[in-house]
Amino acid sequence: MGKFGENLSLVPPIIKDDSVIVASLHKNVTKYSLTDGKILWNFNHGSRVWSGFSYNEDTNIVGFVTGNHSHDLIYGKPSKEVYSNSLILLDGKNGSIKCTFQDVINDHWDLDMVSPPIFINDNLNENKINVVWAFGKTGNIIAVDLEKCELYFKN
Repeated sequence: MGKFGENLSLVPPIIKDDSVIVASLHKNVTKYSLTDGKILWNFNHGSRVWSGFSYNEDTNIVGFVTGNHSHDLIYGKPSKEVYSNSLILLDGKNGSIKCTFQDVINDHWDLDMVSPPIFINDNLNENKINVVWAFGKTGNIIAVDLEKCELYFKN
């Protein structure tokens, strides 16, 4: 747990070259310049990041999972946030969304996504694969092809 500027974070930051990426309790993932502290980009996703986030150097993608909304849990209202209980993948250069996958919609049972996403860059049958894995409390596993931004395993 720590602070960068005014932002409190429960997870370690990602440091890359001359920048730092911070996931804050203010429901933002923000990239700062380490040389002057200026914000390079900011993505407000509306949900807490409490279980970590990851960076894939091969693809320059920032991946994180989000929790549910505590106000939705308390008041039992349907969530209007499309990024709760989700795997979110951002372009590390500009902070734009590459893709998102939601595990539990309108979660009132605290079934957050857990653990930092795991990036795999490998060769499979002479083909290069870039896949990210994310895990939910329900036992669901989300595996995403980073090139196509679609589920790696088809039903």
